Amino acid sequence: MQLEFLKLKKENIFCEDFIDMDKNNIIDFINTNINVLYAPNGVGKSSFCKILDKQGEFLLNYNGNQYSNNSCNLFHIINDQNSRNIIKGKARDFLLGDNIAKEYELKEWIDDKFDDVYKNLKSSLKTNMNLSKISDNKFSWIDKSLHNILKKIVNVKSKSTEIDIDDYINSIQNLKEEKIDEHNSEKFKYIISDGNYEIIDRIRRISDVKESNDFSKIEQYDDAIIILNKYNELDNCIVCDNDNINSKELLEKKNIKKAEIINNLDDDTKSILTEIINKIGESDPFNIKDTLTRAISYGSIEIISNLIKEIETYIDIYKTVINNLLFSSLSKEFVDKYIEYKEMSTKELNITDEDLMFIEEFIEKNINKSIKLQRLNNKIVITLDSEDLIGVERENLKLSSGEQNFISLTFELLKAKNVENEIIVIDDPISSFDSIFKNKLVYAIVKFLQKKKVLILTHNIDLIRLMEYQNKNNFNIYLFNNFEGQENGFINVNQNEKNLLISIPDFLEFIRSNKIVEFVKDERLYIYSLIPFMRGYVKYTGDKIIKDQLTKLMHGYEIEQVDLGQIYSSLFKNKLKNSYTIDVSDILNLDISNLNEIIDKNEYPILNKVLCNNLTYLYLRLKTEKILVDKYNINTHRYDQLSSIISQSFKEETIENSKMKIFFYSKKTLLNEFNHFEGNINIFQPAIDISENILTKERNEILDKLSNL
Repeated sequence: MQLEFLKLKKENIFCEDFIDMDKNNIIDFINTNINVLYAPNGVGKSSFCKILDKQGEFLLNYNGNQYSNNSCNLFHIINDQNSRNIIKGKARDFLLGDNIAKEYELKEWIDDKFDDVYKNLKSSLKTNMNLSKISDNKFSWIDKSLHNILKKIVNVKSKSTEIDIDDYINSIQNLKEEKIDEHNSEKFKYIISDGNYEIIDRIRRISDVKESNDFSKIEQYDDAIIILNKYNELDNCIVCDNDNINSKELLEKKNIKKAEIINNLDDDTKSILTEIINKIGESDPFNIKDTLTRAISYGSIEIISNLIKEIETYIDIYKTVINNLLFSSLSKEFVDKYIEYKEMSTKELNITDEDLMFIEEFIEKNINKSIKLQRLNNKIVITLDSEDLIGVERENLKLSSGEQNFISLTFELLKAKNVENEIIVIDDPISSFDSIFKNKLVYAIVKFLQKKKVLILTHNIDLIRLMEYQNKNNFNIYLFNNFEGQENGFINVNQNEKNLLISIPDFLEFIRSNKIVEFVKDERLYIYSLIPFMRGYVKYTGDKIIKDQLTKLMHGYEIEQVDLGQIYSSLFKNKLKNSYTIDVSDILNLDISNLNEIIDKNEYPILNKVLCNNLTYLYLRLKTEKILVDKYNINTHRYDQLSSIISQSFKEETIENSKMKIFFYSKKTLLNEFNHFEGNINIFQPAIDISENILTKERNEILDKLSNL
């Protein structure tokens, strides 16, 4: 059986080739039940799924019948993780058995109540305690054991779900309610004001004071100066009725007298004057200004000590109020119910039904979550860690994003196993999972859907490789392309190239056996494009000399010549037709704007694209390094990597330099993983993880930017 597409249309997403399809329009299910459509992001994989889900126009032939978006029930769509917002359906859609689990009700109550506690505390701390920032200096007054919880509460970006309730309860249970002494509300308000922290902190650090009989006159002179400035046009005193007053002369004398007093003060007293007294505003409920003036006039540290004691009393009150706020935040009912929930959540159910055993093993055991069932109003409800799972918005599930995607996809596969639709379409099934989850999900796709026809859209080579391990030689690969001016549609990947794509050993054997030579169209470009791969490869073979030589061709500032042909021969045990002793300048002299065919693109279209892209990445990286190093005179002995070269080139803190750094850092083609194969020597990825249009756009942007420099 074959899917023969005649038309695909959704807004302006698909190019003209898809309006009247007569080439690359067949997806073949004759010898397999699984087909994989590979395409980088931006091609239209999700839009293709939406079209088949009747959110666009299509026309196709299948099994002797013609179908359109108006009359088709062939497809059951499993959307990508962004579209799988909820697990749709009812419990019976997943062939689940019967069990009871009520934990979700208790967990829901606990989460709601704790969210109320969190919001009330956040409001009280901000309104009554003036504590609303994690950087607030008043945290220095508070017991350090409470810092973590309090900072999570006052942080404007935090949510109640980010606070571990176990930690919160343990911290609260260690507290005791304390008596709050009677106090003056104005003094308390003064203590907690942000603008007064430095004044209070400076007062608390006074340890001695020197006597100055004239100190009190500073304030008197200040008052006199204010009056003289205000009434400087008068020549008679309105207080003593003296005539012929020279206001200007008097003002000068007062300033001189004030300066003399200040100059005669010791440094500590001057510090008290400038850092405390001069900063006191109109509100001074502790009478700090007069108290310090009196203490300095008499040389009495005791007067200051009494002031400090009073301030410390109010700081203690502040700490006590916060202590009591936390202590009273959780009711006994809340703690009891939380303990009850913790006990319930440890209980396991014995599952015997085959599908339920799969759920238990596949979900419960792998992400340590508990799948349970419950009858409510004669309906079976599936719960996850005591919370309703089916039909619940994803953000309302108490799961990480990866766990949400894993569970939702698992249930979608279970449901797809039993739907009437003949073809199951799966969009990007493993894009956000780690290796264990990926392997199990591919196994589930093969096992659960063995009686269905499956069409998988992906940009992940791991899926293709895992599919080969789980379903060896029993699936087809198509390259899905959708760009004006290119070969578009569903381009079948032949078995030879499929093997190269899946297996690094097969690719290496392809080169070693010299079979590749007969398909090479441009030997020079071919060996240049392999430079990053060869360098990654020798990391595994352990040949440090060759690695160091290849490194000389991976940095734009290098000038040393390297016998690339000899390296190729040494690594792959065969020779090229020509010799290639080159340096970086030979690569930079290439015209990469017209890279089209390095290897026969009819026989090996994907490999050809990979080699062209690899060479483009290498060229752009070398060009960027070369120009930045030369222009900004970068010391490459100290700054030898592109990231540090970019940083040093635009190290001055200006808006323009920030824009330049962001520009270069944001380019995919300049990232290490696009240029080095040290962690994963798969030559195909990420080289095919970028569309031709995006690569061309990025290449032109980088070259234009470098040209302007």
